Amino acid sequence: MLSGKSVNYRMKQIPKQINTLYETHLSNKAIPKKDYSYYKKWLRYYLDFCFKYNHNKKNKQTLDLFIGKLKEKKHNDQQLKQAFHAISLYYELDLLHYGKDDLFKHKNQNLSIKKEAVGREPYCLFTVDNSGGKIDLRTNLE
Repeated sequence: MLSGKSVNYRMKQIPKQINTLYETHLSNKAIPKKDYSYYKKWLRYYLDFCFKYNHNKKNKQTLDLFIGKLKEKKHNDQQLKQAFHAISLYYELDLLHYGKDDLFKHKNQNLSIKKEAVGREPYCLFTVDNSGGKIDLRTNLE
C-alpha cells in the first residue's frame, strides 16, 4: 500500500530522434531560436498528456482535449495559441517524415487531402480543421 508515500512521476521526454527532427522543422518554419524551448515544452507536455491519459498522440481530436486541459489550468490565450501551433507543427512533422498512411490510420481525424498540380510541380494540400483554426501543409509529391 502506498498510503503516506508519494509516487514519483517523471514527465515524458521527447525522444531524441523526434527532438532532432522537430528542431529542424522549427527552423524550416522560421520559428525564432529563442522560442524553441517553448515549442519543445508544449510538445513535451502534449506527449506526456497523451501518455498519462492514454490518448493517441496522432489523433487530431487529442489536440482539442489537450488545449482544453491547458484552459482548465488557466493558461492564457497566447500560451494556448503557441501550444496549438507547436503541436500542429508536430503533426506536420509526422506527415513529412512518416507518410500519410501512418497518419490516416486513425478514423477520427478531421483531415482532408486534395491533390493538385501547380504548373509542372505536383503537391499535396493537407488541411487540418481542429475547431481552433485551420492549418495548411503544402508538400511536393515525390
